[in-house]
Amino acid sequence: MYNKKTLNRWNMTEEECDKEIRKISIKGMRLTYDEKSELFFEIMEGLTDADDEAAMKESIEFSRRMAKEMEEDKKLVREFVKEWRRLERKYDCFEMEDKSLDELTDLWIDNYFELYFMEDKLELIKYYGAKEYAQIYCHNVGICPESEVSIWKD
Repeated sequence: MYNKKTLNRWNMTEEECDKEIRKISIKGMRLTYDEKSELFFEIMEGLTDADDEAAMKESIEFSRRMAKEMEEDKKLVREFVKEWRRLERKYDCFEMEDKSLDELTDLWIDNYFELYFMEDKLELIKYYGAKEYAQIYCHNVGICPESEVSIWKD
């Protein structure tokens, strides 16, 4: 739910806000509570007109496309992390044994290991492939020898 400052700005209680969120609908679309909440925020902030169903539909479709794209990107990063972890373990320099593959993936996405990973590296992962770029990356940072990089082999 929204914080008290936002609710005060809208002059609403949590219960009134929840009731209004649940009222939101778009013909031909099944909306989740989060999508309704997103639309409600846009309406209350003047970003979307409550009477413009086409604009609301476009907003939800855009959000869904972005979520799908992020999920696809996360799968690629997960493949990258899996290969990176394999190479670090093979060359005995892996220090994150307590972390699962999903936790490590989230750490990479959240730029824990390298500043601006998603912006700088995601395009390279898409270009070379997740496993292949992990090999290149690991070689470039001194984890593994050139012989591990499969795309450089003849």
